[in-house]
Amino acid sequence: MSKITNVPQDEKKMLHQVFWRFLTMQCDMNYVKGGAQGWTYSLMPVINKFYDKPEDQVEALKRHMCFINITQEIAPFTVGLVASMEKQNAENPDFDASSINALKISLMGPMAGIGDTLFLNVIRVVAAGVAIPLAQAGNILAPILFMIICNVPNFVCRYYGLFLGYNLGTSFIKKVYEGGIMETVMKACSVVGLTVIGCIVATSVKFSTSLAIPVAEGSFAVQSIFDSIFLNILPLSITLGMFYLVRVKKMSVNMLLVLVLVFSCICVLLGIC
Repeated sequence: MSKITNVPQDEKKMLHQVFWRFLTMQCDMNYVKGGAQGWTYSLMPVINKFYDKPEDQVEALKRHMCFINITQEIAPFTVGLVASMEKQNAENPDFDASSINALKISLMGPMAGIGDTLFLNVIRVVAAGVAIPLAQAGNILAPILFMIICNVPNFVCRYYGLFLGYNLGTSFIKKVYEGGIMETVMKACSVVGLTVIGCIVATSVKFSTSLAIPVAEGSFAVQSIFDSIFLNILPLSITLGMFYLVRVKKMSVNMLLVLVLVFSCICVLLGIC
C-alpha cells in the first residue's frame, strides 16, 4: 500500500485535499451536469497547483464542468487519472487537452458499472444481510455493523484508488507520448465515450407511439414499422433534436424542459403516444 501512495510530499498533500473534497460530489447532482460541480470542486487543488496563469485555470475549470455521472466509491480512480493528465498538460505544451475529457467520458460508463455492481449490489446487500437479523432481534449492533461493512471498503477504495489512478496515469501518459501512440489512445477513448452515450440514450430516453394503421382485419402498429427500420429511432431522433436546439439554437435547458413537457402533453392529447 505504501508504494501506491508513494508520491512527492506536496502532491500527496494536494491529493489529500482532493480526497476530502470529493466527498461533496453528489451534493449538487442534477440532470444537466450530473456531478460536474462537485467533480470540478474536487479538482481545484490540482488546477491551482499546476496552473499559474488565471486563463489556464479558467480553461481547466470549464473543461471539467461537462456532464459526469459515476459511482462515488470507485470514481476517485478516474479522478486520479485526470489529475495526472492535468499535470502533464501543464508541463507539456504539446499535450492534447481534449484527451482529458475523452478519457473521463470513456471511463464513466464502465467504472460506474463496476462500482454499482460491487458496492450497491454486493457489499450493501451483504451488509443488510448481516444487519437485518440483528435489527429484528433489537440488537444495537445492527446499524453499527451495517455502516462499518458499507463504509470501510468505501473509504479504502476511494483513498487508494485516487493514488493508484494518479500514479498509473503519470507513468501511462508518459509512455504513450514517448511511444507516439497518443492519437490511437484518443481515438479509442472517443469510440468508447460515444458508445457509452449511445447506450445512455437507448436505455434512458423513452418514447414510443401508439398509432395504428387500420387494415382489413384489424390494425397495424406504426411503432413496429419504426422498430423494423431502426430500433429506438424515435428516442434517438428526439435526443438529436434536443442536441440541435441546445448546441446550435442556444436554447436554455429550462426552456427545453418546458418544450418537452408541452410536446408530451400534445402527444398524449392527440393519442400519438
